[in-house]
Amino acid sequence: MLDLQLEARYHGFIYQEREEVEEIKSITHVFEHEKTGAKLLYFENDDTNKVFSISFRTPPEDDTGVFHILEHSVLCGSRKYPLKEPFVELVKGSLNTFLNAMTFSDKTMYPVASQNDKDFHNLMDVYLDAVFHPLLTEKQSILKQEGWHYELNSVEEPVEYKGVVYNEMKGVFSSPEQILMRSIQKSLFPDTPYRYESGGDPIAIPELTYDQFVKDYQRFYNASNSFITLAGDLDILEKLAFLDAEYLSEFEKVENTTAIPYQLALGDLHEEVKEYAVLPTESLDNKSFLSLNYVISDIFDAENYFALDVLEYILLESSAAPLKQALLDAKLGNDVFGMYDNGILQPLFSIVIKNANASDKERFQEVVRETLQKLVSEGIDKDLIESAIMLKEFQLREADFGSMPKGLIYSMRAMDSWLYEGKPATHLAYEKTLTAVKQGLHSPYFEKLIDRYFLNSLHQSLVIVEPSHTLAEETNANVTAELNAFKTSLSEQEVADLVVATADLKAQQELVDDEEALKKLPMLTRADLKAEATDYPLSLTKSNDIPVMFYEADTNKIAYIALMFNTSHVAKADVPYLGLLEDLVGQLDTSSYNYSELSNELNIVTGGTSFYNSILSEKAPSEEFQTYFTVKTKILQDEVKNGLAFVTKILKETLFTDKKRITEIVQIIKSRIEMSMNQAGHNIAAARLGSYIEPLSNYSEDIRGLGFYDFICDLTTQLETDFESVQERFTNLLADIISVEALSISVTGDHSIYQEVTQAIEALDLNHSERSNNANRSYELNENSNEGLQTSSKVQYVVKGGKLDNKKYPYNGHITVLKKILSYDYLWNQVRVLGGAYGAGFVMQENGKWLFWSYRDPNLPETLAVYDKVVDYLRTFDASDYEMTKYIIGTMGGMDMPLSPRQEGARAVARHQKGLTVKDIQKTRDEILSTTAEDIREMAQMFADALEDAKICVFGNNEKIQENIDLFDSVRDI
Repeated sequence: MLDLQLEARYHGFIYQEREEVEEIKSITHVFEHEKTGAKLLYFENDDTNKVFSISFRTPPEDDTGVFHILEHSVLCGSRKYPLKEPFVELVKGSLNTFLNAMTFSDKTMYPVASQNDKDFHNLMDVYLDAVFHPLLTEKQSILKQEGWHYELNSVEEPVEYKGVVYNEMKGVFSSPEQILMRSIQKSLFPDTPYRYESGGDPIAIPELTYDQFVKDYQRFYNASNSFITLAGDLDILEKLAFLDAEYLSEFEKVENTTAIPYQLALGDLHEEVKEYAVLPTESLDNKSFLSLNYVISDIFDAENYFALDVLEYILLESSAAPLKQALLDAKLGNDVFGMYDNGILQPLFSIVIKNANASDKERFQEVVRETLQKLVSEGIDKDLIESAIMLKEFQLREADFGSMPKGLIYSMRAMDSWLYEGKPATHLAYEKTLTAVKQGLHSPYFEKLIDRYFLNSLHQSLVIVEPSHTLAEETNANVTAELNAFKTSLSEQEVADLVVATADLKAQQELVDDEEALKKLPMLTRADLKAEATDYPLSLTKSNDIPVMFYEADTNKIAYIALMFNTSHVAKADVPYLGLLEDLVGQLDTSSYNYSELSNELNIVTGGTSFYNSILSEKAPSEEFQTYFTVKTKILQDEVKNGLAFVTKILKETLFTDKKRITEIVQIIKSRIEMSMNQAGHNIAAARLGSYIEPLSNYSEDIRGLGFYDFICDLTTQLETDFESVQERFTNLLADIISVEALSISVTGDHSIYQEVTQAIEALDLNHSERSNNANRSYELNENSNEGLQTSSKVQYVVKGGKLDNKKYPYNGHITVLKKILSYDYLWNQVRVLGGAYGAGFVMQENGKWLFWSYRDPNLPETLAVYDKVVDYLRTFDASDYEMTKYIIGTMGGMDMPLSPRQEGARAVARHQKGLTVKDIQKTRDEILSTTAEDIREMAQMFADALEDAKICVFGNNEKIQENIDLFDSVRDI
């Protein structure tokens, strides 16, 4: 524990505040740099995954996206590290456990994390030099590449806008959900910076001049406007000395002009109407979004910060959510959800209905008001309140953030108050808040919140986002006219100069950093790498003749349990129904509970339970695989017996008799899949391509991909015309798969938890069958191939891939290094830097399946051409020992990410089910460590063979796909 004196000076910093925050097992220490006023927060704890972040308050003053472009641009070379992109070099060659930069509505964060002390220091140094001494103030080409530029390849061609952020935001503004969220802030905060798009509106991005770009950097990226966080098991005094001596001491304190003003209440309801583009073939009916939005107090109210999150779950997310159900019952739309943004100065709460009609806006407001009034007068179901609080409390205490470092999550929560001059621990110390919120169990606590912030709100808005057949064409016409007018305004010499400038920019983008410059970047050596593979030992036992896989770990008295029912016998025609089953079980009435009661009880008995389908393929090449219907739950140790009995009772007693409820769930699923398509088209295209080339991927496509989406669309009609047969199918299918013989169980926890689980297994009441818990299945390929998936999106997601002969080209560790090289060297430079796409990558699985992908890509045939030239790249690949070491370090970093006990257990089970031993893992690790440039070159022939049978799938703009129609075997609208 640190022994520091308050108000004392430590390496240029004044120690201002200390607070023990037991809830996150940390002591927070607040410092301020005396010379500059830079603020620093340190989370003292024993976490070996150390975190550093430097943030700046960056409230936008227009829609040009200058802070988003700056977020990209500061990482494109700095005074100490004058490389093209130090960020990419860190991705290639560090052991980072997190490395990113993020633009928010009012701040920009630059976080890094690592478990290696030397690596952590290196990451800090590179990021600090990037934000305080970037080359962007000297090189206009950085704005052109990362932001926007005029591109003209020849005098005869039309001028185009190009740039990474420009294309990224074209993709963002292709999503109606994103348009809605951005319109909500604008509607509620018309007089503050929140009315502007911090990421950049594609219409406004070209208004950003280089002069303004530099001025905004100089004004906002100064030490006096910085917020530094450090977290984990580290020497804070050493870090303070480094920060002061190497960076902060060279700056002076400047007047801070970045404070964010409050928006005064609007009084009357403010209405905002926006449009989004749809294909000309789509109907405009039932395609609108309606949203009622409310400003909630301010960010410093710790109770509201948490309580409104609970209330959002109560009203709009739970299966028992009364406001959600009232809106669905009113048939105003077929999907309802809420949004609570508590990461801004004045948090906002939104009630959204999707697939609605703008003409129903008055009725929408009426139903919301009437339902909320009824809840206030009659009271909210106390079981629902208890369910919501217990779920949120479990999540707080579990503190399992997946792949995100805890220190980063705590830093972000601290910024939710600290950025606005509040105390950093305001939203981290939650016990007092929990006690207050639990008043809702025996008093009208939540009803009073509804009355105050919704029914009597003086600060609210109605946002409508409507579909348009003409918006895309009008936008394209306006951009074309703007660019044509610009070109016409140029003299012949200026046109020629623009052609030269375009060529010069491409030449700069194609430059390769020399090794001398690269070596300025601090890097580990191979000696710093951990050579031994980590073993996750699994105990294999049986209980009541059911195989049990036990991973022993300290889980703080939480049992992580998975019930896996082998479904390899399920007929192909029933596979999509199996996919839907994961959304129906737990959401419908059972023999003992209606679905609202069931939802409440499930959250009270467990800390969260999910039902899903999983697929397993063994390490040996095979066209066969295993499939499971899996129930994953987490239960406090004292509740294991009751929790497991309750979960299995759901499986046995689920009723498929409620046509209305099933129809609602199906419509919501359809809506959510459509949302995911707008956000992640590369995933849709990649999954679809996989279905062409291997049976396992086609099965996955029918369970959750585009094939499943088509099934859902058809099922909507069948539910109306032949509900009885659908009901019977689901009833028989669930009864068929939940047998003892088909079951295997995994458990993660300590030995006492294991004993509790095995005792509970003895009491399980399940069906019996002649099924097997490890049966394989076969599946056919998708009969489609080389598809163009047409949307109104302004960008493309271009995928090309296939499957290698695993016997001729067995997977090895060299291929793991190759993935890093192709993703962050070849594809990064060709598709992102030169092509202007937001992202690109290469994936290859151990069974030989491989693919290239691009993300928010302005191109289509040009990107495919890049993929096809990979053989030439590999044949001429040359890298020094220094460069190969860098690729190897980056690859190893990806293999050694820190895992929570839950994740360790999941990895142990996955390895066992795949038949992977620690010896196999060690072999791959040794191959990675020994990879040479020659090993990479030798893979050129592998790609030459692979590309012969490769397939493509493109999700993107309908006009772009039609322009390249010859590339596709078939084209369809999405």
